[in-house]
Amino acid sequence: MDISRSSVVVIGAPGRLRDGLLLMLSSYASLEVIGLAEERLGAQKILTGRPVDLVLLHADVSDGDALLLLKELKRQWPQTGCLFIGGSARQLKAARDEGAEAVLMRGFQIGDLSTAIDGVLRGRAMTHESPSWHETESRDGPKPTARS
Repeated sequence: MDISRSSVVVIGAPGRLRDGLLLMLSSYASLEVIGLAEERLGAQKILTGRPVDLVLLHADVSDGDALLLLKELKRQWPQTGCLFIGGSARQLKAARDEGAEAVLMRGFQIGDLSTAIDGVLRGRAMTHESPSWHETESRDGPKPTARS
């Protein structure tokens, strides 16, 4: 799959994490940040405007409804990949259950973020298990479990 100029939307409350995500994303020529939202309503307006390849969704959205937003996103735009960033194992499990292709625990390493973005854009579902990744399935169906 060609991932050149993949469209990305970042959703999360203002702060250092969101600023850091935007800075990191701006360093990739193959990624184009097409929108930034703080809460569900703003995210829905952006997502309705044009197809999006990847949503980076932080659990700390301004209206506190990140998992509801994820559920709506996967129902309305199932082809859009989602990387969910949470602060607890329970949030990460809930995000996986709602369809997030990748999840990261707050405090992740930049390499983990790059690996997750690449995995989502290439259609692999991944869960962070520090210090390695564990591939669980692809969008085409189950795959053998493999550790890197």
